[in-house]
Order: sequence, then structure tokens, then C-alpha cells
Amino acid sequence: MGQPIDNLVCWSCSGSLAALPQPLSRHDHCPACFEVLHCCQLCRHFDLNAVDGCKEDRSEPPNNKSEANFCDYFEPQALAPAEQKSSSAEAAARKLASLFGDDADDSRATQDPSQEPQTTAAKDPRAALEALFKSSDQNERKD
Repeated sequence: MGQPIDNLVCWSCSGSLAALPQPLSRHDHCPACFEVLHCCQLCRHFDLNAVDGCKEDRSEPPNNKSEANFCDYFEPQALAPAEQKSSSAEAAARKLASLFGDDADDSRATQDPSQEPQTTAAKDPRAALEALFKSSDQNERKD
């Protein structure tokens, strides 16, 4: 099982679990919100993007990840719930938003004064695409 975790918090309410003896029992509940603790939600192998929600290949994860289970691979982790539940889909959405969003570098906004600023096009992906082809057509005509 490994070393006891000093800063272990509940997967549901982020309440401290320091008063509970470790390793956690299947019957342990959070003293603050009374949620079960020996469940996938608190396990370090829990991953929403993995097959069946578990990174441990040998496990047979239950359907309900917030119910107590008998998993032999259960290892609690000391992350806050928001950190645990962050998915790669959310990270990809943030990257996409930064690509077309307001936080784009404004120093590149206009390369040619005859072009309209890209700051308006950056908010609309279709407008950005049309502006790209428009600038490409103008460069070909100059050659």
C-alpha cells in the first residue's frame, strides 16, 4: 500500500482526512460529508480518459466510481477534487480557445494595412479562415 498520506482530502468536499487511520477501510466515510472513501474517485488510478475510468490495466473497475468497492489496486491520492477531475478534453478546449481567443498576441494583428484586423476574425474561426485565404490570394496577385 505504501506510506500514509499526510494531506489526504475527501474526493467530494475536500475535507481533511488526517484523523482517519490508514490504510483506508472499505467502510470509511468522510467525517465532513459522509461520502465513502474507498472508491475510484479517491484512487490515484482514477482517470476519466482511461478505459473504464481506470489507469490500472489489471483492475475491474465498478460502474459507479463513487461507491465503495473491493479493488485491490486502490491507492488514495492527495489531490483536490478539481485537480482529479480535470480532463484532457478541458485542456484541449482551453488550448483551442487560446488559439482563437482574446488572449492572442495583438502585435501580429495586422501585417498589411489594407487587411482588416485579425482581432475580430480571431473571435470567429470562419472569419479567421477567410482572412487567411484572402491574404494568400493577395500575395499571389502581387507575384
